[in-house]
Amino acid sequence: MEGINPKTAFILNMLVWGLGYVYAGKVLKGTWTFFIFSLVWGFYLIEVILLGFSFSLLLDILIGYFVSGLWFGYDAYNAALRARERY
Repeated sequence: MEGINPKTAFILNMLVWGLGYVYAGKVLKGTWTFFIFSLVWGFYLIEVILLGFSFSLLLDILIGYFVSGLWFGYDAYNAALRARERY
């Protein structure tokens, strides 16, 4: 576990929610976070299909994804730091 890089966990979790947790050794938390990620993006896809595409919806999606990604990334960064300190 000494090879865990917190910055890598941050980037992985920003790109795909949950992946950074799995990298940091928190597999259950990563699985649940990825499940939430899939639900959120599934609902956005349904909304686009039902209401059609709009740039305001795209902006909402991008801002929501970025802000949530920052939070999840920060949390994975801290999880990787804790995992690194344990070993």
